[in-house]
Amino acid sequence: MSFTNALLKLDRQQLELPKKQLEMPRLSKLLKEKMIFEVQGINQEKLDEITDMVSKIDLKTRNVDIDFVELKLAIISEGVKNPSFRDKAVMEHFGVSTPYDLIKLMLTSGERDALYNEIQELSGYNAEVIKEIKKR
Repeated sequence: MSFTNALLKLDRQQLELPKKQLEMPRLSKLLKEKMIFEVQGINQEKLDEITDMVSKIDLKTRNVDIDFVELKLAIISEGVKNPSFRDKAVMEHFGVSTPYDLIKLMLTSGERDALYNEIQELSGYNAEVIKEIKKR
């Protein structure tokens, strides 16, 4: 079968970035009900935008510095679809003014890292995105 014919069998929805539901046990325990986060991979355009936002270039030396804390917060803010860290009522309730502040308040460092890693994996950053075909 040709590459074109194979691709024509796919629907556009099948090419959407994957989603996953994850429970946050610590928050579930606090709430006395399951705290489920719906996460989704992030497309390349949005990832490029985030990377540009958290990067600083020294024009003299051409060195690039990336604020990795802000990078993780931006990826989490974008990749977590539900609950939304951009919910104004929730931010107001907790007395924070930005989604990043809400993420830092709600989640432990380990929880943030775990969410970041899951979103990156759903975005295609894992060891299984390509597979070498070995000749016999």
